[in-house]
Amino acid sequence: MSAVAHLETLLDELESVLEREHRALCKLDSEAIAIAAEDKLRLDAELHAAPTPPHSPELQARLERIQRSARTNQILLVHARSCVHGMLQLLTGQDTPAVNRTGTAPMPRPVAVNLRG
Repeated sequence: MSAVAHLETLLDELESVLEREHRALCKLDSEAIAIAAEDKLRLDAELHAAPTPPHSPELQARLERIQRSARTNQILLVHARSCVHGMLQLLTGQDTPAVNRTGTAPMPRPVAVNLRG
């Protein structure tokens, strides 16, 4: 298999993983989200090991599409985490905002997200 064909296969798989992750995020399916995260880590390592292909407008457009999908999923993930955190606060009677992983800033409050435009 040529280097370009191998890259195309990896990008096909990455797009598929991002689509699965999107569906899992919309359903709040934590198991499927975790599987997608593992798949993305594996693909990231494989993509970094792959030879750099020659630049082409088609490849650039494809990478931009993948980047948009990844950003959309990231927004959904942040929103889902915020919603789950808000529900936990309501259920436990906590009034104080939580601290994020770094311990420096509160998590954002849940907001409505419209991805359809």
